[in-house]
Amino acid sequence: QALADSHIKGAWAKENFARVRLQHQNGLHATPTGNQSSCVLTSMLFADGLAVVPPHMSYKKSERLEVIKL
Repeated sequence: QALADSHIKGAWAKENFARVRLQHQNGLHATPTGNQSSCVLTSMLFADGLAVVPPHMSYKKSERLEVIKL
């Protein structure tokens, strides 16, 4: 688990895996890497984790969320 460093938006009707940069600062923090569109691969280049966002959900700054380390 990690804390969101900014708003992480999910998809409307499906589970979303947002590309994030993980940082260890008094615990694990997740920051989105930018544009999450499937055609934008630069956000994957900078990612070292995926934030798991269930359907119909989003996370606000400082909320705890599940992450998959890459």
